[in-house]
Amino acid sequence: MAEMKKVVILGAGPAGLGAGFHLSRKGYSVSIIDRAHYIGGASASFRIKDYIVDYGPHAFHIKNEGITRMVKGLLAEDYVEVKRKSRLILDGKDLHYPLDIREALFKINPLLSLKILADYILIRCRNILLKKNRRFGTFEEWGTYAFGRTLYRLAFGDYSEKMWGVSGKLLSSKLAQQKLLKLDLWKLILKVLGIVDTTFEGGVTQYYDMYPPFGIGTIFERMSAEIRKNSGSEILLNAQILKICRSQGRPDNIGLICGGKERRIAFDYLISTIPLKYLSGYLNDGKDSAMNSLCAGLNYRDLRIIYIVLDKDYYSDAHWIYLLDPHFKFNRLSEQKNLNKDSSPQGRTVISLDIACNEGDRIWNMADEEFFQLAMGDLGYMGIERSHILDHFNLKLKDVYPVYSLDFDARLAGIFVELSKHENIYSTGRQGLFLNNDIHDSMDMGIKAAEFVLRGEASGGWHDYVSGYIKERLEGNKK
Repeated sequence: MAEMKKVVILGAGPAGLGAGFHLSRKGYSVSIIDRAHYIGGASASFRIKDYIVDYGPHAFHIKNEGITRMVKGLLAEDYVEVKRKSRLILDGKDLHYPLDIREALFKINPLLSLKILADYILIRCRNILLKKNRRFGTFEEWGTYAFGRTLYRLAFGDYSEKMWGVSGKLLSSKLAQQKLLKLDLWKLILKVLGIVDTTFEGGVTQYYDMYPPFGIGTIFERMSAEIRKNSGSEILLNAQILKICRSQGRPDNIGLICGGKERRIAFDYLISTIPLKYLSGYLNDGKDSAMNSLCAGLNYRDLRIIYIVLDKDYYSDAHWIYLLDPHFKFNRLSEQKNLNKDSSPQGRTVISLDIACNEGDRIWNMADEEFFQLAMGDLGYMGIERSHILDHFNLKLKDVYPVYSLDFDARLAGIFVELSKHENIYSTGRQGLFLNNDIHDSMDMGIKAAEFVLRGEASGGWHDYVSGYIKERLEGNKK
């Protein structure tokens, strides 16, 4: 029988637990290390008073057949399938999300609709006459070409700058290709004018999600329980990593503090799902290095969330409502009870508002009461009065959203080259790939990294594979 290897996994979120779950089922001994005191990373759930809430709005999307089958096996019958319902507020109107251009043009101010169409036709004709090459470097260039300046600014530009904290001129066009719908506004205009007779593929697509009764974190609690059943496997929470150490140039052990005691864990392979900047620091002991320099230009947005308890069964029938109008300070409202009716007692519901920020800025440092008053400003626009609020609480999350700066892809490619010099270290998951992945994607990429380990393939092949995966995702070609 082949010798079973020891694997250390950094991060106990969807990708790390996916890798650990897969390896432990194959008999490998795994040590999963996380700085948080809970399982699931940013996809965890927690109970406070009479309420079950997630660390921000989450659901398990039913898209990947293999991952869905695995999760259903873990949950047994403890889940419901729901039709996803998201909305957005644009020009004061309640619209479908993702944005349905037809609905928007017919519902918003007619003069604004005419301006959107005229602006788009003008830009389209100018580009045709100038034979402008459709290659775009920035988010703003891509969005303006795809929708015209008026619609880009109204529906995407202001919101994106609020979300990412920088101008669209400083964001890569790859963000647009991943995040914005590939709607063909030109075909819609020609159809409305009766010039062409074609089916317009730009309406609202129906998606289905799976959700456990005790929060999305139930999935990861079940996974961790299975991992711990394997002899020699462990999950170390509230742990402080000190350094990844080498023997004869090869990384083979990690130093950490857990439970007030310093430990050193030997490994054959290391799978990292933590932000690349932290992995680089542990590998290079905080010293200057090519990888540290590359990581210094990869930035994240942090998140602050406020949970509001209302004295009613439901606020709306939507899971998520995106707040696009510029007077809104927060990015999104979510209502967990629409995913899980038992998350709040009868006669009460919890809505949450999240806002992107950076550690140390005004939003991050805002006192709880001041933060609540900021939220009340947005809630007032949505018709929620202070008299209907029974309670509120808030939390902060670090390194939630990768920021796609103009040179992020070149930096990422360089980082993968540096990582591939360590043939037994594999970076994966949302944070490890610097990619805005969903839960099922991250679990899948954790399992795929584990498969490379099981086959004994060097990390160079893995990082070549994920480079192609990222390229497909950013070009909108991978579902």
